Parts: sequence; C-alpha cells; structure tokens
Amino acid sequence: MNKLQLHRKTPKEISGNLLYLMGATWKTKSMFDLDCREDSFCKILNKNNIETFAFDIPDTCHEDVLQATYDIVEKYNIRNVMGYSYGCIAAFEAGIKYKLDNVILLDPFSGTQIKNKEFDTYYTYNVLDVKETVDAFSNMSEGVKENYLNSLGSFIFNSPKYPKIFSKSSYDFYTNKSVLSLSQSKITVAFTNCVKEEVYSKYEFLSPRMYDSSHWILLEEGRMQLANDVLSLIRS
Repeated sequence: MNKLQLHRKTPKEISGNLLYLMGATWKTKSMFDLDCREDSFCKILNKNNIETFAFDIPDTCHEDVLQATYDIVEKYNIRNVMGYSYGCIAAFEAGIKYKLDNVILLDPFSGTQIKNKEFDTYYTYNVLDVKETVDAFSNMSEGVKENYLNSLGSFIFNSPKYPKIFSKSSYDFYTNKSVLSLSQSKITVAFTNCVKEEVYSKYEFLSPRMYDSSHWILLEEGRMQLANDVLSLIRS
C-alpha cells in the first residue's frame, strides 16, 4: 500500500473481519490497539475470532484515505467497516461503494475539540493540551491514560489535514435520510455523551446506540459494551 503501514491482526480461527478507520488525530497503537495491560478494543475483537485491519491516517489528503480504504476492502475482502470520528466518512463511502455487510459509525461529525496549530497539510498538537482535554472529559484508568499519552509522542505530534469544516452540501449528503436508507449495507450509528443535538437529530431515525462514555470510549470501560455490540453485528 503506497506509503501506508497496514496493521493486520489475524486470530487462529476467523469468523469475520473488520476494517477500523480512525479519527485523524489518533494512530492505531494509540487508541484502537493501545499497548497496555488492559485489553485493547482490537484485542477484544481478536479474542472473539474477528480479524482486524487498520492503518494510520496519512499526512496527505482525504482522497488518499479513501483510496487506501478501497484498496484494503478489495484486497482482503472486507465485509465490515467501523469508522470513528473523521473515519466515519471513509467508512460510509466504502459501505456504499462495496455494499458491505455492516457500516458502523462511531461519533460521526461530533467530538471534543483539542487546541491545535494549522499548517498547509497538517495540524500540530501539543501532548499537554491533549492531557488537559482528557483530564476534563474522559474517564479512563490512570494506567491507560499514561500509556495513551506516551503513545502520542514526547511533546508535539502531527495529524493530517482533513475536511474539518464541511460545506452544507457535503454535510447534507452524509446525513441525508434517503441516502442512508437506500444503502444496501446495514448502517449502525453509535454516539458517546459528547454528541451534539443537531448531529444526533440527523441520525435519529436509525435509533442510534448511546454510550455513557466520552469521545475516548475506546480507552474507557465503555469499550467492552461497544465491542460486544460490534461482535453481535458481525455475527448476525
């Protein structure tokens, strides 16, 4: 894959697969598969015989993210995709294009903002600003928090520039009831307690799942229930 590192975890027995598309700020090993004593979200799925795929979002453009997603879906016959935050856009696009079995959207168009500096092709974040936001809004254990912050870097880290503010026409397309209803994939939307009412109302007809966790749900206890729900969808 053109300059992208694919993170593939294959259990001894495979009963399904899932491509995880992350938010632009986070890397695979900092949230989906954090190295920690506690089971990561990825490890929970692997222990239940789900083969997982993920890649770190490139510091290039949204089109490269879409192309990488399409390449993985085609090469590995992906049948289930889960998008988190920014990753929901590519997950939705892939679901429509390939008629996937399940498209799981976690916190689409919503989330907790972190201070950043904007450059031509990327954003720069200060780990101390991330810690301040995590302390204020999340509910992860101290051990997980320490591992998470360490995974981001010693002080400064970058994330790719993506369509952070969508035009009204783009937003209307991704939240259009007719578009969502006509999709041949089963679309499941899940929100954490950070969801904004104007976003929730766009997906209300899908009866979104709600979790009493922050935007960092994959690092909180709430990931256990979320993982069980994802497993049920894949098995069905």
